[in-house]
Amino acid sequence: MWDSICSLLLSLSVQLSACQADTPPSLNGYIETEVLRIAATTSGRIDQMYVNTGDQVAKDQPLFALDSEAIRSPKAAQVENRYYQAEEWVNAGTPVLSLVAADQYKIRFFLPETALGSIKVGDPLRYQCDGCSSTQQATIRFIANSAEYTPPVLYTKEQRAKLVYLVEASPIDPSHLHAGQPVSIWLNPPTTQ
Repeated sequence: MWDSICSLLLSLSVQLSACQADTPPSLNGYIETEVLRIAATTSGRIDQMYVNTGDQVAKDQPLFALDSEAIRSPKAAQVENRYYQAEEWVNAGTPVLSLVAADQYKIRFFLPETALGSIKVGDPLRYQCDGCSSTQQATIRFIANSAEYTPPVLYTKEQRAKLVYLVEASPIDPSHLHAGQPVSIWLNPPTTQ
């Protein structure tokens, strides 16, 4: 009886594997962003805070007032952190808020030296994050000129290249991304989605 169950399971697994679409191998990467720190221009007391953490702000929108002077947002962004409250004293040059703009998101991954000749700045790529409904598009914006040794976090059976090059890409639609989020990347995107 166990023999027939085992042969049935083996037969089903072979049939299921034949149904799966062939997809090209992917690389592992992650999302990174650079925050814009909005600092006090002079030392003084914060008269009023106009925004809260999580708020979306427009370019030139007032963020806070410092001694009756409105400090404005340099670009459209989301308020990531608020370090001070109204009525608190702040020194000149000290960050009061941090903002994250959509154009500050980037995908970072390491490319083995053997694949370096297959890409260039401006090339498209596809990526997918956990929880994303489909693959998304990005454009390669940077390829490092010098190699580095594989970072320890990338020591896997699939990625054992000793020398790798850092590559960064700009996502076309970063609205669903978060800093630190892992992604799978295809330089030669799958034909089916």
